[in-house]
Amino acid sequence: MPLPGQTIQTRVISSADPAAGAEISYTADDDMIVYSARFTFVTDANVANRNPSLIADDGTTQFLRIRDAGARTASATWEYFFAPGITAYSVDGGFPLPTPGVFLRKGDRLRTSTTNLQAGDNYSAMVLLVEYVS
Repeated sequence: MPLPGQTIQTRVISSADPAAGAEISYTADDDMIVYSARFTFVTDANVANRNPSLIADDGTTQFLRIRDAGARTASATWEYFFAPGITAYSVDGGFPLPTPGVFLRKGDRLRTSTTNLQAGDNYSAMVLLVEYVS
């Protein structure tokens, strides 16, 4: 709930689309609440078990880490969706976020970190539903 004189702006924003072999990283351009995050992860043909995580940090300290405990194998496409109210991993790749969402201050990051990321693995841009209060 905004204070008197404040306004709320709900927006859909997107991170940059990382190159193959690179992680997603989005830096908050202002204070915001992240209500959902969605991205695609395409694995290359190299045999390896990848384990992606979604991390929120301030550049030094992690304050949220959601790890996909499932092994993501070669030559596959994985859809990820994070939102409050999701109670368990689903076939659609749903993972819970804290309720009502993740608060990021200007300069905080929302990013992936993947165990065994291969040079040809490719993340899409991350699409976020956010709310700015100004």
